Amino acid sequence: MGFETENEYYDVVHEFPVCKGKLNIYKEKYSSYFKYLCQGMITDYAKQNSHYLEPCEEYLQCLDFLNVHEPSTQKSAYCKFVNYWLNKLFLSIPNNLNNSFNFYNALKERDASNRLFLAICEKEIKNISKSEIYNIEVLYNLHYNLNKYISSLSSGNTSNCYYANASVSIYENHINVCRVHYKSAFCKLLNKFKDQYNQNVSPEKKCDKIKTDLSYLYIENKSDKLQASRGHESSLDGYPLSGNASHKLNSPGKSIATTIVMLLLAPFTLLILYKFTPLGHRLRNLLKGKKDLHENSQEFEEITLNNAEFQENSHGDSIYNVCYNTIINS
Repeated sequence: MGFETENEYYDVVHEFPVCKGKLNIYKEKYSSYFKYLCQGMITDYAKQNSHYLEPCEEYLQCLDFLNVHEPSTQKSAYCKFVNYWLNKLFLSIPNNLNNSFNFYNALKERDASNRLFLAICEKEIKNISKSEIYNIEVLYNLHYNLNKYISSLSSGNTSNCYYANASVSIYENHINVCRVHYKSAFCKLLNKFKDQYNQNVSPEKKCDKIKTDLSYLYIENKSDKLQASRGHESSLDGYPLSGNASHKLNSPGKSIATTIVMLLLAPFTLLILYKFTPLGHRLRNLLKGKKDLHENSQEFEEITLNNAEFQENSHGDSIYNVCYNTIINS
């Protein structure tokens, strides 16, 4: 699925909870023809893998519902939801070797009489990558929990604070990716959801522990704002991202190169300062003064040492004379 198609899904993902709710209700009514058709298709298409039977039946139920109950203006969002749901189901099937597009074509080959209204969603049947499915699922769960919380308030039931807390938890667990990928469609929708949440969730007595003011990291991060103003742009290729994601400006290679250049320039800079600036002149005078002081100190130490030796010799002579005179007089 390309970048434009991905954005198309992100634009309608907030409608997916409503689509799912209606389709779940309609599942109670379906024709036995769906089961018969799916069993025959699975024999040819999936080598009798029973894991494909339920997705096949539910997919045909969805198409029947759209044909009967939904106007053409609403079909696009429903078809995108059905395609997302179908791709997600295929990922959950053990050792799956099939995809949504091939599955649809296999159904189309078996429905020669066009009883299944397959053409309704034909334009929306596309293969979706794992990372795109993950992002859509995150956005879907955000809106699903917020819708459940809002509906519980409208019915006078404020005991479902769980749904608001679930929205906050999902949001905060995924907003960190926007420290880097703040211009991606995914992060823009997180920011949009933040506004919707803040508008609909207010402090309540029975839900006093829920968060009522979500924040958006990129808006509050000054370094990110600076990088954005310089035109640095990233794309969200997939989620989840590793914690090593960062801008090239902060790469270890550039830091090491900068350090090496500074070390090489430091001696040259100090030489210029020493030779050709007033600071160098003062430094030379200071060093000369310290040299003279050192020489005077050495000279003083020599004089002191000579005096000490002289005194020691004089004292020794005195002791000798005393001893000599004592021996003579005795």
